[in-house]
Amino acid sequence: MTGKLFDANDDTNVRCDADTTKYCGAKLNDLQVYYQWQTGTQNWSQFFALRAPTGSCAGSTDAFCRFDPPLSVTYSVPNDSVAYGVYAGQDVILQYGGFGNLWGVPGTCVDRFTNASVDCGQGGQNVRWVPAFAIPFDTTAGRVTAGSTSYFAKWLDREVRFSSAPSGCTGLTLPANLTLPTAGGALNPGVSTSADYIGAAPVVTGAPRVIHGEVKY
Repeated sequence: MTGKLFDANDDTNVRCDADTTKYCGAKLNDLQVYYQWQTGTQNWSQFFALRAPTGSCAGSTDAFCRFDPPLSVTYSVPNDSVAYGVYAGQDVILQYGGFGNLWGVPGTCVDRFTNASVDCGQGGQNVRWVPAFAIPFDTTAGRVTAGSTSYFAKWLDREVRFSSAPSGCTGLTLPANLTLPTAGGALNPGVSTSADYIGAAPVVTGAPRVIHGEVKY
């Protein structure tokens, strides 16, 4: 790591008062801007970049390829306090980082057994952090915007949580003449002698080409 590097215009400002042939560290610290160069074997001490062999990347005149930051988008939460709670009717800023990555939906905590809302600060293995709401797959309520451009958002996977409810079986009785079904008429489609046999399992000779809708090769 180098010492503090500064602009040549600040040269007179960092020289010692008692001896102007020397620089004083205290004056260097008072500069609004100074630089230091660090390198090493650790990842955080190194610089990595993609460089196009032709000297330009994706039509740019830059020698190194530039990567776009996540796209900031706004989601206007529908004004429905039952479905969206305290966020109903508000605008929430999200970030889109590429396929399958939409970050920034506010969260809340629930009890993993009862699904009731709990204080996130209490901690414990029975507390789960979950999104406060889900963006619906809808052409109107499922839009996010960036400036004047609108985009449709659709979940790839989602979770459905059920709360506890009374069984409602108190006082119920079974009829005296009830006959429970047997497994005598059940058929196994995996057995070749079964009337519902679906055929032999296919022989897989290679890796899957498509996983969850994403083409692998």
